[in-house]
Amino acid sequence: MKKIFALILILPLMFSNCRKSRIESPDCINNLITNHTGALFLCETGAQVDEYIFQDEIVYVFEPGNCGADMQAPVYDSKCNMIGALGGFTGNILINNVRFDQNAVFQKTIWNN
Repeated sequence: MKKIFALILILPLMFSNCRKSRIESPDCINNLITNHTGALFLCETGAQVDEYIFQDEIVYVFEPGNCGADMQAPVYDSKCNMIGALGGFTGNILINNVRFDQNAVFQKTIWNN
């Protein structure tokens, strides 16, 4: 009986945390993660989406994962406009002609597989 009572108390907390994490990032970013739309490709393993502050805005970097070599990591603003891509064959480090690695401030990982 105690186990059932504990489960009833814990279950809503687990689901509320899931909903909260989705609310923190824009719906269009969640849709990109779920549907892999546009120029976005995410591997089955090793992919993640990180949130950064860059040029006074929140941006999202979609690290594609480990299923290919020289893949780019698209960078989207909070309105889901792709503002550039990092890495790839050329090893690009610029977004809007500014070095991302020196000017972006990591906030959190919002998704990974």
